[in-house]
Amino acid sequence: MNSRIQILLDLIDRFLSQIIIIVFVAVLTLCLYVVYDAFCIHNETQVISGAAELVKNVPDDQRISELKRTNEDIKAWIKLDDTEIDYPITQTSNNQFYLTHDYKKEYSIAGSIFADYRSNLTADNYSVIYGHNMNGNSMFGSLNQFRDGDYFSKHNSGRIYLEDGKNYSLQVLGFAVVEDSQNPLYDLDNNANGANETIINTVNSAAINKNTPADMPNTLLLLSTCYQHSSQRSVLLVGYNR
Repeated sequence: MNSRIQILLDLIDRFLSQIIIIVFVAVLTLCLYVVYDAFCIHNETQVISGAAELVKNVPDDQRISELKRTNEDIKAWIKLDDTEIDYPITQTSNNQFYLTHDYKKEYSIAGSIFADYRSNLTADNYSVIYGHNMNGNSMFGSLNQFRDGDYFSKHNSGRIYLEDGKNYSLQVLGFAVVEDSQNPLYDLDNNANGANETIINTVNSAAINKNTPADMPNTLLLLSTCYQHSSQRSVLLVGYNR
């Protein structure tokens, strides 16, 4: 009888030891991920700071042409006042490359802020711009701050610099969380020109916060990022008069 009890105790001891090891490995893995994520955010901040340094003393109308010496895919620069959003906008022939490459075309888990490959930022009156929802509010991680009404009301301006040398004041129009699949907001083939009313109505119908000026801007930009770990996306609609 005692031997059976001892065997049972040994089994329990082995089981508990295995559980402790599994928990230790899980905690260690989580800690390593947190450190790696923090490193990636810091590295991305350094990279973007380098881009900002390149154009610090460059006249506004030459900002993008200066950056194009580094990468021809740089099409614009977007800045929302008093926020973390202050980035070059890249664009290539697909929507995959800049998910994992920075503005210098170097591999980066944070990717870049990039325009949908179907958008023409200097001609279309509606374009979509993507960015990762990164921890630490880098890239488009700070978009979800616009969910807060007070934050939304205090952060409603910005500027966009285009590759044709022109730059425009931006006005924040609305923040919403929308379903990703088959959403008309991403139908660039039909909405790139002449469908601003559809875009505005779609955002307003799901808006958590919105601003409806008397004179709606004639050019719209949809800033888009993933929302938590769901199929939904956080979107911030901004506009300007071209």
